[in-house]
Amino acid sequence: MISKTFNRYIWLLNTLLHQRKLTFEEISNRWRDSYLSDGKPLALRTFHVHRDAIFELFGVEIKCDTSTYKYYISSPESLRLDKTRQWLLNSFTLSNMIEAGHNMKDRILFENIPHGTEYIQTVIEAMQQSKELMIDYQPFNGHRETYHIQPYAMKAYQQRWYVLGYMKEAESIRNIALDRRLAKTLLQALKQKCLSHLANQ
Repeated sequence: MISKTFNRYIWLLNTLLHQRKLTFEEISNRWRDSYLSDGKPLALRTFHVHRDAIFELFGVEIKCDTSTYKYYISSPESLRLDKTRQWLLNSFTLSNMIEAGHNMKDRILFENIPHGTEYIQTVIEAMQQSKELMIDYQPFNGHRETYHIQPYAMKAYQQRWYVLGYMKEAESIRNIALDRRLAKTLLQALKQKCLSHLANQ
């Protein structure tokens, strides 16, 4: 479950995104009436701490219009255009709503979470550190293979996570579904760093 403090960041960000501009008093009163509050208004110091945290987490700045003393999101379009940050915000917002209304859990229906999610962190770290992945793989209606792939990107499609990258064995760029890796074999990032194949073209 997401921490209560993180839930507060999401609440504040969503409140300003939807209301556009609010004074601190209006924000504090809305907070007092929210599902996250214990009936007390939001403290000014806490508000500014949350502003800083939102900037660090989402790269979104909450500014104050000194002519009206109203707070607003300085560049909401940057958040909407960034699909990764927007996906994160939507996911955490939904989690907040479900946590707030436990009696609604049987009335909110989801698609299955994409298979292979447990390997996302390994793939992302490999991309960040320019590492090569070694994957024991079982293609549909195929034989067991071990692939060495330099990952370039990831995509969720039809409840599956796919990795796009340069595959040494095929000497070409391929995409593979993470849910086709062998159940008892871990996807591993090789320790040595590798040069990007694209950089040499």
